[in-house]
Amino acid sequence: MVKVNPALICFFILFTFALLFGCSGSPSCIGVNCDKNTGDINSASPEFEPVVKTELKLTQIIPETIVFSGSNYFRPEIIAVEDRLFVAWAIKGGSKYQLVELNEDLSPKSEVFDIYNYRTSIDIRLATDGINLWYAFQSLSDQDESDCNSIFLEMAKYDVSGNTPSLTNTKLDIAAGCPFGNRTLKNYPKNPELVDDPTPIFYDKKYVVLTRAWKGTVQHIRTFDKNFDLLEDFTLDLNPIITGNEFLSQNALVDIEEKLYLIGGLGTLADSSIYAIPLSGDLHSVSGEVIPLVKEAGQKFTKTTSAKYVEGKLYINYAKSTDEGQLHYLGIFDAENNFAPLDQIQFQDKSVNANHSSIEVIGDKVFVLYQEDQKNNYNLLMQVFEWK
Repeated sequence: MVKVNPALICFFILFTFALLFGCSGSPSCIGVNCDKNTGDINSASPEFEPVVKTELKLTQIIPETIVFSGSNYFRPEIIAVEDRLFVAWAIKGGSKYQLVELNEDLSPKSEVFDIYNYRTSIDIRLATDGINLWYAFQSLSDQDESDCNSIFLEMAKYDVSGNTPSLTNTKLDIAAGCPFGNRTLKNYPKNPELVDDPTPIFYDKKYVVLTRAWKGTVQHIRTFDKNFDLLEDFTLDLNPIITGNEFLSQNALVDIEEKLYLIGGLGTLADSSIYAIPLSGDLHSVSGEVIPLVKEAGQKFTKTTSAKYVEGKLYINYAKSTDEGQLHYLGIFDAENNFAPLDQIQFQDKSVNANHSSIEVIGDKVFVLYQEDQKNNYNLLMQVFEWK
C-alpha cells in the first residue's frame, strides 16, 4: 500500500484553490473585496465593487390621487386597525360622518357606511385600541354659539372586525367648550377649553381624550374604561412652557416606548413651532425635556393632527401658515437619536384655507390623506410613500 504524506495533500488542495480563484495564498485575500495583486481586503479589484450599505429613502409610490370626489367631503381622517386601512370624513354642514375601508392601492375595499354622529357634528378624530375603531368628535347645539355652553365633546366606538362596522359604545355631552373663533368672551368658566379637534389615544389600557385650552395654559385630559365610563377628569398645565398670549395648537398624542408625548404647535398667532412634549406616566404633568421638531424664526407651524411611532421613527403631519391659508407637510424624525429630522415632504402644492390632513403608517408605507380645497372643491386626496 502506498502511503501519501498528508502535507502533500494539503499542498495540492491549496494549489488547486489558488488556480481556481486567482488569489494569492494569503488568508486575507478571500472574499469579494480581495485585490488579486495585493491581497488587501480594503482594495477592491475592478471586477468586484465594495458592498456598500445604502440608506433607505422615502419614495412616492402613489402620486396624488382623488380617492373620493364630491362637493361635501371635508375633515378626512385615516387609521389602521390591525393593518386594515380605514378613512372617515364629515359631510359639509355637519349632517353625518362616513367611513370606508381601503385597499393599500387606495381602491375601496368596502362600501361607504354612515357612522354615528350627534346633533350637528363637525370635527372628528379617529383612534384605535388595537381591535376596535373609536373616535372623539365635536357637536354643536342649537343654542347661541357665542357662549361656552353650545359646543360639546362626544365619543363613539365601532367593532370593525366584520364586513359591516357595528356601533358598540357612545359617550355624549362629556364636556362643553368655548367657541374657537371668539377669544374675547367675558363670561367663561375656570380653565375654559376648546372641544373642537379633540385628541384621542388608547394608552395604558385607557381611552384618553385631550382638549386644548381656549384661553391660558391649562389643557384638559379625560380617561375612560372600555365601556366609556369616566375614570379621571383632570388638567395639564403647560406653564412655564407657554405663557402670556402663547397657546397650544391642534395636536396629537403618541406612545413612544410606553411614554406618551404631546405633539403640537406652541406659540402665538404669528409665530409658533412644533414641539414634542413628554408627559408623566399619569399624564398630569410635563416630564422631561421639551424637544423642538419644526422651528423657523418668523414662521407659524401648527396643526399636528396625526403622530405615529413605528420602528424608531416618529411621523407627524403639520401645517405652515401662509398669507392665503396653510401648506401641509409630512415630517419624520429619529426618535432614537433625540428626534433628529430624517425627512420633510410638502404634500400639498397649494395653500388652502383651514384644511385638514391625516397620516397613517403600515410597515414601510406612509399614507397621507387631505382635502383638496376648502374654498371650492372638497375632493379627498391621498398619496402613498414607501421606504426604498
